Amino acid sequence: MMCAAAAVFVMAAGRSHEVPEEALGAEARGLCNAARYRAYPAMKQVKEGQILLALCWAHQRRDFIEAERGRPELNAWASAWLARIGNLYQLNAARLQVWQKDAVAFAVADGALRGAVAEFERVAAAEAAQAELPVACRKVLESLAAHWAGLTVFVEHPEVPMDNNAAALATAVAPTTVCPSLTRRPSCPPTSATAPPAVCPSLPTAANPTPLPSSKSKSAPTAASFAAGATDRPARAAATAT
Repeated sequence: MMCAAAAVFVMAAGRSHEVPEEALGAEARGLCNAARYRAYPAMKQVKEGQILLALCWAHQRRDFIEAERGRPELNAWASAWLARIGNLYQLNAARLQVWQKDAVAFAVADGALRGAVAEFERVAAAEAAQAELPVACRKVLESLAAHWAGLTVFVEHPEVPMDNNAAALATAVAPTTVCPSLTRRPSCPPTSATAPPAVCPSLPTAANPTPLPSSKSKSAPTAASFAAGATDRPARAAATAT
């Protein structure tokens, strides 16, 4: 859990839905920017409509990259979908530039985003209906459809980012004085070998206006890099070819 001023790390023996349920409390309400881990939709607060899950496009994007791993014949297919995702990031970024600043410009940018999201869904459904679609591609599109409601929460809620990379990067800090028994969560981009300390130095505070970067690993791609064409895929393609 994190906010603008602090990050909270909960130590638990497991990763079941009871862990976030108890950490958030029975009366918790609001939006939760999260990965697609199955424990989150199983939370009581989510089932009862108290918490709305906004799912991460970075994780969904990764599915298209993984589908083409070792299958060069799927490169054009994956490239087309990554371009569509990048377009959504670009349109959302343009919308956020005028959000709460210019109502007319926002209406135009918002309309463009909504149109692209609708077209994205239409193309995905049309492709999924093709009998000759490779199994690997079909699985990605079925996952996309299954998670669509959570992936599009950002459309109605501009305050919600399209991915949870900010939260992931907030935990991607160089280890300081940390209990050796703590290990990082495996669901987000690889960071250091150990979990961050209880007070996260990657978040700016009055005492620490400049957050500490991770000294152990490469940062996860940002929303801006997705919009511009992230550099994570060429590295994967090169690794596949060698």
